Amino acid sequence: MSTLSQMTDRVISYLQGFSRDQDEKTWILGDIADDDLTFRVNDPKFISAGMCEIGDELLWVARVDNSSGDVTVAPFGRGYQGTTAAAHSANDCIINSPKFPRRQVQQAINDTIRGVYPDLYVVGNHEFDYVAARTTFELPEDVDTVRHVTTQTIGPTKRWATLVRWRFNPQADPDSFDSGKSLDIYQEPIAGQAVRVTYTKPPSAFTDDDTEFATATGLAATSEDCIVYGACFRLVGLMEAPRLQINAIEQQLRSQQVPPGSSQHAARHFLQMYQLALMSERERLNRLNPSTSHLGYI
Repeated sequence: MSTLSQMTDRVISYLQGFSRDQDEKTWILGDIADDDLTFRVNDPKFISAGMCEIGDELLWVARVDNSSGDVTVAPFGRGYQGTTAAAHSANDCIINSPKFPRRQVQQAINDTIRGVYPDLYVVGNHEFDYVAARTTFELPEDVDTVRHVTTQTIGPTKRWATLVRWRFNPQADPDSFDSGKSLDIYQEPIAGQAVRVTYTKPPSAFTDDDTEFATATGLAATSEDCIVYGACFRLVGLMEAPRLQINAIEQQLRSQQVPPGSSQHAARHFLQMYQLALMSERERLNRLNPSTSHLGYI
């Protein structure tokens, strides 16, 4: 199971493939604090003024000394474009003008995770003891839809029987229910009997690089491919934008080698892979978590 960092590497490898057109990179020769504006690289010919990347941080380089390998970062250059300025260790890789900055890829991954709902969802359970002469009970704030309601029968079997007469209220009075979510039960279980509500909620986005996919998002590990293909689809269309900037001779030559619309063909490929993975995972999820019919009123 992958972490956000590993999924980021996978997306970048899919987008770049194994072509000759790879990012220029070298490595730094000493530790860098999060506020250092100068450092030295192993091979300065692979670094130029402009945007560079070390780890998840983007930097704006003001100048490079090709004789000494010293790199000077602009005063505004640490934590560039909303990234976080961080300390880096000797031998960490530095990438010159990255085609797909890691922060951008991570945003695409999180956007895809948010976008798969309600096709893909996280299943939650909430239990409470039934109170006689009461019909309405509070539900957790993260409940989005209720799949089914069961109650544990009395006796040694401990069987959970389905309740069919209930109604979910997603706009309950917040003065009575802090969460703003409630469940009306019209089929009275025995007082003190446990009631279990199975519900769905949206998956969570990653909040750090090191938490594994299922733990961070709540989604099954089998849906990881779907998220990766979706992130690739979101990003690959950006490959066409540099064609609009053909002032440099290198860009003109590249435009001759790469036909117009090539990125759109790649986008369609990733879209098809994403849709197939999404459909397969949705069917698997619904098969494991069937919804039961119910009566929403007496």
